Amino acid sequence: MEGKEIPYDIEDLSQEEMKHRMAQGFVRPAKTVRIRQTNTLLPEGYRRMASIYYNFNFGSNDVVVASFPKSGTMWLREIVWGLRNPDHLHIADEELLAIRTFFFDLDMLDARKGQTQDMLRKQVKEKCGEEAVDDQFLVTRLASAHLGLPRVIASHLHFSLLNPDLINTCKVVYVARNPKDVCLSSYKFLHAIGSYTGDLNTFVGEFMKGKNVYGLYWEHLKQAWKLKDHPNLHFIFFEDMRSNPMREVSKLSHFLGLDLSEDQLKRVVENTSYDKMKAREEKLPLVTLQHKAKDSFFQGGRVGAWRDDIPKELTQKMDAWIAENSKDIDISFRYSGDDKLLSNMNGGEFPYNIEDLSQEEMEHRMAQGFVRPAKAVRIRHTNTLLPEAYRRMASIYYNFNFGSNDVVVASFPKSGNMWLREIVWGLRNPDHLHIADEELLAIRTFFIDQDVLESGERLRKQAREKFGEEAVDERFLLTRLTSAHLGLPRVIASNLHFSLLNPDLINTCKVVYIARNPKDVCLSYYKFLHAIGSYTGDLNTFVGEFMKGETVYGLYWEHVKQAWKLKDHPNLHFIFFEDMRSNPMKEVSKLSHFLGPDLSEDQLKRVVENTSYDKMKAREKKLPLVNLVDTEKDSFFQGGRVGAWRDDIPKELTEKMDAWIAENSKDIDISFRYS
Repeated sequence: MEGKEIPYDIEDLSQEEMKHRMAQGFVRPAKTVRIRQTNTLLPEGYRRMASIYYNFNFGSNDVVVASFPKSGTMWLREIVWGLRNPDHLHIADEELLAIRTFFFDLDMLDARKGQTQDMLRKQVKEKCGEEAVDDQFLVTRLASAHLGLPRVIASHLHFSLLNPDLINTCKVVYVARNPKDVCLSSYKFLHAIGSYTGDLNTFVGEFMKGKNVYGLYWEHLKQAWKLKDHPNLHFIFFEDMRSNPMREVSKLSHFLGLDLSEDQLKRVVENTSYDKMKAREEKLPLVTLQHKAKDSFFQGGRVGAWRDDIPKELTQKMDAWIAENSKDIDISFRYSGDDKLLSNMNGGEFPYNIEDLSQEEMEHRMAQGFVRPAKAVRIRHTNTLLPEAYRRMASIYYNFNFGSNDVVVASFPKSGNMWLREIVWGLRNPDHLHIADEELLAIRTFFIDQDVLESGERLRKQAREKFGEEAVDERFLLTRLTSAHLGLPRVIASNLHFSLLNPDLINTCKVVYIARNPKDVCLSYYKFLHAIGSYTGDLNTFVGEFMKGETVYGLYWEHVKQAWKLKDHPNLHFIFFEDMRSNPMKEVSKLSHFLGPDLSEDQLKRVVENTSYDKMKAREKKLPLVNLVDTEKDSFFQGGRVGAWRDDIPKELTEKMDAWIAENSKDIDISFRYS
């Protein structure tokens, strides 16, 4: 393994620096060295290993798992090993992970005692002979002896300290974790193995300065992030693994070129769950702990655990440190996962800025006639207005766990979403259409936006039945209920822009988008908001605000264009409201074919009849869809007539809308029917 000369300087810490470390509570390693170029601290044993690591002979069928300490390396090693051995997962219960995979940093740490080291000595003796058993080189010798076999090799070393040819030789998986949880986990782990005896405040301060072993967190992360677009590197976030292991393991399997079956992937996920790995640790200890009864290598791995232990003053210092060090890196971490029932929906951090409207803007909205929602927020990148409650739901929607047998009905408001939901539900339940007369559409299908709006008593009842009284939280009724039905054939609906939903949505399940001409949308929206008491102004004012995107859900054209860009995707079916009105049988038949399987003509006819305007309006009398101000006069279903705008929007306003339509449709080859 001797070869290229290492291109950096290794320095001993001065006596004064070592005394300072001891005084801070860092009692092990007893001696430390520094890589001068990156100011990285490592155990003294690194000096003899530096050239070996820098020239290590990686093979083309190796997989290297890299990370900063306490970011999920041990977990990811087990997952990668499982993906490469899906039919031999039982071996994980019989053989140490340190024997099945190679953590070669161990040779610069303490490899002279414990079950792991005894097993390593035995393996080296069997593989290389008695004379090769040298405690200083156990893992590197054993790993080298397996060159050519499908090895899983792990390291916490910076990329700059490893073989420069690594990334061009084999697959590398880098796992990153938010720095607050990394810091807390490092503190607890070093306490548990007796390497640190100081307090948390001191540790956090030293961690931010890079005075812990392996050095600066940000330097480590940035070296990996620079390589994120390399075809041999898969960058993964610990938080995403925790929130949706099945999705992330599936992506990892694809990267490794394995593409296992869904059943195999499920078994790997189950075999690497927190409970499984913690139970395994009881039998096959991963490290030597000071208090086995109290401590564990696996501390829980909860996203946002730092909130319980790091005090506010220290958190503020960390926030400043994070802001300073992340200026030159476009990386986003998730720092919390507060709601256990929603944990399966929390993943990557929401990538857009949400701004409160100023007092002046809110007063202007009130003056224009927008009395509800009382408070609104704006998504800056699309200038989209949404109710204030959207702030707490943004990340949940963006990371929502869609399933492969879901159908998502999407649209701008008042474009036929409710009608299309009923049709899709009918196509999926052609022999149970009578249920539509007995049960609310909001119970049979899931309009997830409801959690930023308001929820009814029927939804509360369902939540109580599904989760118990303690789970009836008005803020998350729909998302909780929808998630509880994951795996079943759900019909999910939303008026949110595609950019605000999970980016994997279109590759995960079938999506049906319904568009309606903007003049009828505008008029219908005006009448609807009047009917529910959310708007009290006049039509002229409303049309002006609608064209500027100052209504809830924002710019009509931005919404439609995001969908239109995806119209050729095999998972998207783009449908026009006007076509549905003029020939429902034809459009429902096409929709049935898209969703599969094709229904009989008789079944299609029954679905069309069951979702006719008269049927749905009659159904609304028994099962109200929304809370109307005047139930005698108003209805959710206003008629849905194509060209209804001609009766209400005056000529002068129509001309303004024509100019607005012409301007906004320049870059989109879409054609609406207006009458």
